[in-house]
Amino acid sequence: MHRKRHDILDVRDRSGSVKDLSVPDTTKRLNAREILADIQKGLPDIELMKKYGLSAKGLLSVYDRLQRAGLLDPAQLTQDRIDSESARIELNDVQTIAPVSVPFSMWTFKCGGWIFSSPAVSDKAIVFGSWDWNLYSVARETGQLNWKFRTGNVIRSSALISGRTAYIGSWDHHLYAIDVETGTLKWKFKAGREIWCSPAIGEDRVIFLSSDGMIYALDINNGRPAWRLRVDSPFFSWTESAPTIIGSMLMCGSHRGILYSADIRSGGIVWEFKASGPVNSSPTFFDGLIYFGADDGNLYALDPISGTEKWRSSLKRAVASRPAVADGTVFACSLDGSLHALDAQTGAIQWSFQRLRNLFSSPVVLDGRLYTGCTDHRIYALDAKTGSVAWSFETGGQVFSSPRVWNNVLYVGSNDGNLYAIVLK
Repeated sequence: MHRKRHDILDVRDRSGSVKDLSVPDTTKRLNAREILADIQKGLPDIELMKKYGLSAKGLLSVYDRLQRAGLLDPAQLTQDRIDSESARIELNDVQTIAPVSVPFSMWTFKCGGWIFSSPAVSDKAIVFGSWDWNLYSVARETGQLNWKFRTGNVIRSSALISGRTAYIGSWDHHLYAIDVETGTLKWKFKAGREIWCSPAIGEDRVIFLSSDGMIYALDINNGRPAWRLRVDSPFFSWTESAPTIIGSMLMCGSHRGILYSADIRSGGIVWEFKASGPVNSSPTFFDGLIYFGADDGNLYALDPISGTEKWRSSLKRAVASRPAVADGTVFACSLDGSLHALDAQTGAIQWSFQRLRNLFSSPVVLDGRLYTGCTDHRIYALDAKTGSVAWSFETGGQVFSSPRVWNNVLYVGSNDGNLYAIVLK
């Protein structure tokens, strides 16, 4: 006797009509027409899983069988659907969202490309970059365009505003200094390769890391190089670790897995700390410790003076975003869709928040609330003490941009090409 296969025959009978669908990880037989209609209506994965009692693996099995039967076009499965990696997460591991105080969008501004860039906020303007090659300035209160400045390639970096100048890196290899009021170019400097991460400012120098493996320090007024320091290979050194300034020292990660401390004035290395994987996470300094994550799945706490390790905590998957710290707790996202709260002095995990999609956005803490974006298209607001969801706000695309909060309004970009201003209740 041949064992029956769970394949196309479970979707269509011999006449070609659609019939019930059997799924290996559930005892129920699913109505194929019903679940197909729900998928085509755009019902989110988590809602499909709850409605039909499926695990993530079971839902992937449904998608596969419907496609093989010719009932579901792969184009209908947009990039926000689960993948085989996230299918390891079972439904019971994912927290149910029960919004209690949902904010509303005050305004949106539409540009011509994805917005990975995190917004920089000033008294009157929001400045951000886009994959459409432009740096934008929009009015903070209304979202009306003030100006846009076109670079020569994608802007993945986030802008830094200091005084009347916005500094931004582009994949065209240039760091630009732009007048915040007028959008005119003050100066530009060409590095050896693309600039992925955001610049920092210390002691009249603007400092950034390029994909050519160099940290550059430029005169803040004219862009002339003060020094450069090689920290990575000139051939492959993609990293998104932005420099952090602590007094006269800077801290910056590298693709080779080293966190560097260097003197701002001379560029001389003060100390090096070796992790077990690339350091894409930007360091955070708080209350005498420096916190950062690495692709080895660890979150680290170091003494900023000596580089001595105080503790490390395994979060199991790569930590690519910048940690946030408040009230004795450090918050960090890992690439299994988790956001963790850890004791800032010991590294002990206090709670974890789990999603089905990845969290690349760096969390922000304000007044007991933790805000972060997710590739499931949503912005989440969590209780910082418990990790429970206060509310979520759905955009039209994946959210890699990190939120910024100013005067009770949250500003964030999405890969639907919109910058959102969300009023916080």
